[in-house]
Amino acid sequence: MTDNSGLIFLRPAQMPAYLRQLQDENTDSREVSLRGVRDKTTLLARFARALDFPEGIGHNWDSLADALRDVFPPQTAPQALIVRHCHGLREASPEDLQILVDILADTLTFYAEQGQRVEIVLDTRLPPA
Repeated sequence: MTDNSGLIFLRPAQMPAYLRQLQDENTDSREVSLRGVRDKTTLLARFARALDFPEGIGHNWDSLADALRDVFPPQTAPQALIVRHCHGLREASPEDLQILVDILADTLTFYAEQGQRVEIVLDTRLPPA
């Protein structure tokens, strides 16, 4: 399921088939696991570690937004950012998940404006409004 931002929201059970599709298409993909993440601090640290941000980068919302714009180098091949195990954060802190979704939507817009084919996929539903 895609929302208006272009983000893709899948049920966890749909993720294995989607990952196989990315592999079949030779997509350059990066993955962030949010397993056990229930708050903003842990979420930011998980992104920083998984995406190998330089020390001190990605430790607040604005810094995360900036750092995500450097995850994928310019290229024409398809690229994807996979965010998995979102359920715990969705249950514990839907506000933080919504902020993350907004940042990821802005990131997707940034890459589209650069002419890059980037997909961002989360294994959750949208947080409740």
